[in-house]
Amino acid sequence: MERHPEAGPALKRMNDILTAPNPYKLIKDAESLINDVNAVNAALLSEAKAEAVRKINGYMVALASDIDAAKGDGSLRTACLKPLEALQSRVQAENSLAHITQLETEARNEFDAAVARIENFMLKAAEAAAPSSSGSLAPTPALKKKHLVEPSKLVELRYLETKADVEAFLESLRAELEQAIDRNERIEIR
Repeated sequence: MERHPEAGPALKRMNDILTAPNPYKLIKDAESLINDVNAVNAALLSEAKAEAVRKINGYMVALASDIDAAKGDGSLRTACLKPLEALQSRVQAENSLAHITQLETEARNEFDAAVARIENFMLKAAEAAAPSSSGSLAPTPALKKKHLVEPSKLVELRYLETKADVEAFLESLRAELEQAIDRNERIEIR
């Protein structure tokens, strides 16, 4: 808020009023300053809520698609989507930017846990569908296992400053991606 072009000066002026030895003549400005800061805060909260809801909706759409591909049952759907629906409700009711950011992180963690549930469901379904004879092939899963790639963790340097640095990073990234594809995994990049 301090860096915002409208709220920053208003907050500074409010602090000046609070710390002034004789603030009585300045108090008349307090209401408009408070209104300015509240308006900026409300706009920032609205933007943050909309972005968090958009992300959570994206997670829910992806999970619903994965559940359908895995031919998941109602209990799997509930176990995967219910926590995200609850987080979405919490985001709507939240009035703190920091808490909204924290709820976004919780939503990403719930998404990861739900993907693991779906993969586990598919593994159990494949085991149950596998014939008892050891000579036949196991059925191909309907949904590939997820492999998370975080490019920032593949960089050993703080900054890429030369073409050689870029090439080393790209080779590392390419190797990570190709290994996942070779293992028949789908890749999520964060």
